[in-house]
Amino acid sequence: MSLVKTKAGEVLGKLAVCPAAAKKAAQLAKAFWNTQVASGFNEGVDTWVPRGFRLDWLPTNELFERGYRAVSKNHHWVMTTGVDAHIDRVWGPTLVLVLFNDGMYFKQGREKTIHRPGEWFIFNDAVSHEVNPTKSSLQEAVYLGWAVQLEKT
Repeated sequence: MSLVKTKAGEVLGKLAVCPAAAKKAAQLAKAFWNTQVASGFNEGVDTWVPRGFRLDWLPTNELFERGYRAVSKNHHWVMTTGVDAHIDRVWGPTLVLVLFNDGMYFKQGREKTIHRPGEWFIFNDAVSHEVNPTKSSLQEAVYLGWAVQLEKT
């Protein structure tokens, strides 16, 4: 079987985000923006595992075609108002389902993409990447995604 090649950050599909998750994401994004303003934008990225959200949305067939499977115990929501190029070296290959994005781009390598809620992509957190506001973004730009560790099949 020949594996499907993937560029980091490239939109690989779109999933319907359940209304409860979309509503919660919007509320969290607004609260995070307000916290960032109050702290002088000291937090680069915030991560946490929200209660009541399961991984039953994973595009398992599409992941398998690309040579991956999800590590179901390793997932969290990640939110930022902007973070410059950095390397995490936590998981390596990572799937992200975008839950909220108001004027931010994701960049890894030459790929620079503005993701919309419901879109998912794969990137490598052990390689330099960034998430920052676009020049035309609204003042209250926030990016929130659901990150899931991947492993090679």
